[in-house]
Amino acid sequence: MAAVQYMPNTISLDIFAQRIFDRFGTLIYPVCLCVMLPMFMFAIVLEKEEKLLAFMRMNGMRMIYYWVSNFIFDWILYIAALVVFLIFAIVVLDLHCFIDSGIFMQIIIYIGFGYSQISVAFFFSVFTSNS
Repeated sequence: MAAVQYMPNTISLDIFAQRIFDRFGTLIYPVCLCVMLPMFMFAIVLEKEEKLLAFMRMNGMRMIYYWVSNFIFDWILYIAALVVFLIFAIVVLDLHCFIDSGIFMQIIIYIGFGYSQISVAFFFSVFTSNS
């Protein structure tokens, strides 16, 4: 027992702050990506409110092209915001939940989250008549 020397269990303030920052970052990050949902809905609801959709249909636009073009535009906005958030989380904030996780699993989760968020925005825009 004489060969064991017990050292005090101290934690550095920097390490403690980084752990708190990691926990807070993992909780707030999905909320930041959900902020884009009203923006996805706005264009569709505004076109419906201003009767632009009816004009497009009268001029011969097929609805499949309308929905595909809206989806592609929203997807590009989502990817741009995702890249900005990821660069900020990895480079600036140094959040370990994004650095230590597998990149393949993160890409699958982000793609699924983007598809579901845009789909929910399209679904909610059906029930909203004015912006």
